Amino acid sequence: MSAGHATQFYIDGEWQDRSGSPLLAVVDPASEAVIGHVAAGGSGDVDLAVAAARRAFESFSRTSVEGRLALLGRILDLLELRGGSILAHCDVARRSQCVDIAPSSRLALGQNRLRHGAST
Repeated sequence: MSAGHATQFYIDGEWQDRSGSPLLAVVDPASEAVIGHVAAGGSGDVDLAVAAARRAFESFSRTSVEGRLALLGRILDLLELRGGSILAHCDVARRSQCVDIAPSSRLALGQNRLRHGAST
């Protein structure tokens, strides 16, 4: 498991170092081996994330329906482009499934939900 952002949280559009946070073990369910660690968030992290969400909501709440639909379309495009690979590697680590079958049904379900949301 990559440790690239193990002690960071993505808040307010950037990775924020939380190296002082306690770490939680990530356990492979098949072998019960610890395969990595991630930072455990605390109330201060929640406060930072909520404040960032409130700031973002001020402008996003004024976004037109067309703008929101365009955003959903962009998210769907990115899922179709990269989602299978990302989800497959997450599922392989989390469920010990092989890369070829891990994402197929779950990725399709997410894409269908986005398509439905973008068309209503």
